[in-house]
Amino acid sequence: MAFFKQLSELLRSYNIELKIGKGYFKGGGCRINDRRILYLNRTENLNNQIDIVLTELGHFDIDAQKLRPEIEALLENSREN
Repeated sequence: MAFFKQLSELLRSYNIELKIGKGYFKGGGCRINDRRILYLNRTENLNNQIDIVLTELGHFDIDAQKLRPEIEALLENSREN
């Protein structure tokens, strides 16, 4: 869970608002006016939620020095897929 918290903080540092809710959706990013929002479905397992966050972060030019090595590796892996 600490890993997910670090990803959430990284999202915040890029001004991406994280919303977690329940419904008939998997999750993903969107833009509403000037706001970037990432929606996650709370019923999805944690690994799927992390994949969605990494996919969204993969759209940004992220300074690797800000990342823990394991987050950097996962982010690179998600960019390749």
